[in-house]
Amino acid sequence: MLFELITNIFYVIGIFVVISILNYWLILPAVGLVLFFYLLAHLFKPINKNLRRTEGVVKSPVLSHLVASVQGLTTIRALNAQRRLVQEFDHHQDVHTSAYYFLKSTISTFNFWVDLSCILYTSVVILTYLLSETQSSPWMVGLAVTQSINQIGMAQVAMKTWSDLDARMTAVQRVLEYGELSPEEDKGNFVPSESWPQEGNIEFKSVTMRYSPEKTVVLKQICFTVKSGEKLGIVGRTGAGKTSLISVLFRLFPQRVPYLLIGLIPNQYFSKLFVRRSPSFLKIQYCLLESCARTWTLLVSSLTFKSGKLWKTSR
Repeated sequence: MLFELITNIFYVIGIFVVISILNYWLILPAVGLVLFFYLLAHLFKPINKNLRRTEGVVKSPVLSHLVASVQGLTTIRALNAQRRLVQEFDHHQDVHTSAYYFLKSTISTFNFWVDLSCILYTSVVILTYLLSETQSSPWMVGLAVTQSINQIGMAQVAMKTWSDLDARMTAVQRVLEYGELSPEEDKGNFVPSESWPQEGNIEFKSVTMRYSPEKTVVLKQICFTVKSGEKLGIVGRTGAGKTSLISVLFRLFPQRVPYLLIGLIPNQYFSKLFVRRSPSFLKIQYCLLESCARTWTLLVSSLTFKSGKLWKTSR
């Protein structure tokens, strides 16, 4: 795309040079046209970048909603929630369509002004030879007119290629911004031995976490122990804090951790690189039970908890 842009720019410059050689008075409208292109590009650049970014942001919910609907199709039909999902998808699609239409309308307006300016330049070239008192050769007039007409399409292609290239450079800009981010503060420097851990116990003692200092507490005084070789399943509704427990292990957010022990060593003693490189986990799996939740809960835990406590917890 960059090579195409450079080729189109030199092609347009060559047209201006040829026409100016045939009639040196046409240098003035050529300079005015170039200045107009620069002003138009300067005004269009931030609008194009912001609109493309907005279109990309509002397109993500459409794709995410579609993928989630396809994966959870069985649950949607079981709960008879087709109409609700269709309404949500229509809402996301309407928002994306409005942003996409606004972007295309802006690009069409930009192309319109480019074409209009080129047509005016071609009209000036033709009128210059018509109103000129000096006799010009027919081949000179024909060459100037045909080159100015060809310049109409080439200028539009060059400006469109430039706008597309500038928009695609947004991804490069984001990569550079990420590279300039300051690294996280990490006070942990403990390097365990190769034989560590003898017992891979994970112990939570009064663990409290929030996603940012100004937001509410997500995990509050969490206490439990996962013994070495033990398999533990965490079950809960959306927003209960299942993923937040993993975030505590990886130290992704500010947290107050009086005691989080991994192999009898506090988690904050390890470096974040070591903590985030070592553990692994499986993604959340959803399942649809044939009977009601109360029946399955009583079936699994009837020997440990009473029915009233189980029912209160499930609610």
